[in-house]
Amino acid sequence: MSFLEQKIRDAHTAGRTALIPFVTAGFPTLDTFWGIIEELDANGADVIEIGVPFSDPVADGPVVEDASRPALEQRVCLNWIMDGPRQRAGHFNAGIVPTGSLYPFLHYWPERL
Repeated sequence: MSFLEQKIRDAHTAGRTALIPFVTAGFPTLDTFWGIIEELDANGADVIEIGVPFSDPVADGPVVEDASRPALEQRVCLNWIMDGPRQRAGHFNAGIVPTGSLYPFLHYWPERL
């Protein structure tokens, strides 16, 4: 069983629906982003999806598109996104999962996937 499935099953066993918020990486600023993730974790998120900003996020809708632009302007990249949880290892109770279009992952990180 994956850790994501376990987080969802744990919530179900506790008699509730799993809380799985989505936040675009680096939004609203690089300095505040990880604090937001820590607040979500401290307030009961079971899994936190960290959206990887993409230059053409039209399929994700206008809210994600509007969050992606400033994140990209701040040069958010997969290394920055993936280093955050590593630097905070053991700090989060929630599962942390990068999500987004497949292209950035394959373009930037194929050997690490």
